[in-house]
Amino acid sequence: MDHKIDNGKIISQKKIKINKNDNATNLYFKTIKTASSQIIDIIKQIKSNQIKSKKQDNKSKNYLRKRTYHDGQINWSSSNHTIHNLIRALCYPYPNAHFKYKKKDIKVLKSSLGKNNNSNVEYGKIISINNNYFEVKCGISSIKIFKTNPKINLKLGDYL
Repeated sequence: MDHKIDNGKIISQKKIKINKNDNATNLYFKTIKTASSQIIDIIKQIKSNQIKSKKQDNKSKNYLRKRTYHDGQINWSSSNHTIHNLIRALCYPYPNAHFKYKKKDIKVLKSSLGKNNNSNVEYGKIISINNNYFEVKCGISSIKIFKTNPKINLKLGDYL
């Protein structure tokens, strides 16, 4: 640590492979597993008085504002890829992507990409309902929503 934000020397850094189907939950647990092994290595370095460190590359730093709950609001006019990635990025341990339905906040816990490319359907419209999911028309294509909290009862043709 240093007197500035994110300015101290790096004493341990590991890459974590991110797979195509990973979400925030998978990455959270991958990070915990990797960090656990890093802590053991760091303790060994401290005990042997052989801490290795390197300066951070200040050229590649960027600072972002703190994410707010509003940032997780689903915009159905976005592409199905954008919405699916938002849902994956904000799952546990984060507060979940969400949308309003009948004035209630509905959290989306699981989704997959749909394939409905009918441009004559308005985005946000329920275009199919299955026992396991409902499908929503997006700005580009569609998205299948498998799990929400709370669960909601929708009808074909409803709008979100």
